[in-house]
Amino acid sequence: NDTSLTDLSPLAKWDTGSVMRMDSMFADTTSLTDLSSLASWDTGNVQYMDSMFSGCTSLTSLSGLSNWDTGNVQRMGGMFSGCTSLTSLSGLSNWDTKNVQHMGSMFEGCTSLTDASAINDWEIGGVESFNGMFYETPSHPNFTKRSGTWDEGTFVPSV
Repeated sequence: NDTSLTDLSPLAKWDTGSVMRMDSMFADTTSLTDLSSLASWDTGNVQYMDSMFSGCTSLTSLSGLSNWDTGNVQRMGGMFSGCTSLTSLSGLSNWDTKNVQHMGSMFEGCTSLTDASAINDWEIGGVESFNGMFYETPSHPNFTKRSGTWDEGTFVPSV
């Protein structure tokens, strides 16, 4: 990956309607701060988003992803891990996570995250792995659709 990539505007009109895998697409793009150019991407067929933005240490906002169709995504593990400048998950509040099975390490190491409440209402009934989802992160959500506790950044569903 080109870690000096800062301008995603040339990607705004990409036809992503048939894409099924976006895993590691922007991983370690340390200069990336803004995802608004990706707002119109058609992600309705995407199944894998693992580590898509992991290591994007300058990323400060996820608002450009607020209208993404994530209804078919099965894996989001490590998607934003190591995004050390991220303070809020507000851009993800509308995501459809009913088919997601893996969220392990999704926000691991997001050391500046102070507000994870935007994802409180995510549907997480089908998630099989939360391992380290918020490890080394100062904030985590209080999921409303599934009870459980947090241990070492891992959500442990109630039986």
